[in-house]
Amino acid sequence: MIHFGSDPANTMHLILGTNELTLTMHITAWVLALLTIPIHVAVVKFIPSENFKRCLALDLENNDDDSNCLTARMTKFNDGYRKLSNNTQEDNTAA
Repeated sequence: MIHFGSDPANTMHLILGTNELTLTMHITAWVLALLTIPIHVAVVKFIPSENFKRCLALDLENNDDDSNCLTARMTKFNDGYRKLSNNTQEDNTAA
């Protein structure tokens, strides 16, 4: 995408919504990206993994609808949406 944004003769930058990056923008992006490495090391070293035990209970890959609070609420939301869409379709066919 950066390559397409740097060529003003190419109309692909208009489609992708990109533009040429200045040297300052490149340096800022690389510095911010490289700063994530020591932050990750510090987080792994100083924050105990016991603080994240409750996150293991949020298994979003399980197909059981009542396996955790997120999937149960999503099932409830989907059921309500289906009822609403069925009511709307019935109203449209009756009219």
